[in-house]
Order: sequence, then C-alpha cells, then structure tokens
Amino acid sequence: MQSTEKPQRLKGGISRQYPDGSNFPWGPIDAFHEFGPYTVIEYRRDQSRTDQSEYWSEHGRPMFMVWGDHHFSTRSYYSFDEAVLGAVALRHDGLNTQADRFMARMLGIETES
Repeated sequence: MQSTEKPQRLKGGISRQYPDGSNFPWGPIDAFHEFGPYTVIEYRRDQSRTDQSEYWSEHGRPMFMVWGDHHFSTRSYYSFDEAVLGAVALRHDGLNTQADRFMARMLGIETES
C-alpha cells in the first residue's frame, strides 16, 4: 500500500558522506563494512526529497551500496549478500556489470529490483 503523505527526512546514522568525504545523498549511513579494497555502505533509503509517491514505500528501508576504487557502484542492493556479489562483479567486470545479478540468481538469493 502506498502512503499518501510525503515522508519526513530521516535522521540519525553515523554519517551522510562517502568514504572520500563527498556527500552521500541516499540517506543516513548506519555502517561501513570493509573488506579488501571495497566497502559496503549500509544505509536507510531517504525518499523525503521526491514528490513521486510510488517511491515513498521504500522510505527508511535498509539498503546496501558498494564503494570501491574511489567510486560507488551506482547500484543499491536489498541485501548485504547481494552487495558482496556486487563488489566482486565491480572489481572484475567494471561499473556496468550485470554479473552480480546473474550470480545472485544462480545462488537463489536475488531480491526484487
């Protein structure tokens, strides 16, 4: 069910910045999970800036984004496991990879897109 009220900006978290100090616009960051050359950023999606109500249902939802080689992956994941696969795919296949989706599907851990 979609909300009819625009959500309020989320507060809290440990940061609102990428590891390089630039602004992280997607929501408050709750944790940085570091392994090898990559970091998985765990955050809560903040949909308070959009007027498109179809996105409001994801407001506050825990999400994961990969940071590696001084850039982010441009893709958010609904689970930590998928984000780890995203880090591997990013490292070996580059920014526009689809390998993370194929690996998740093969392992049976793919969540909705």
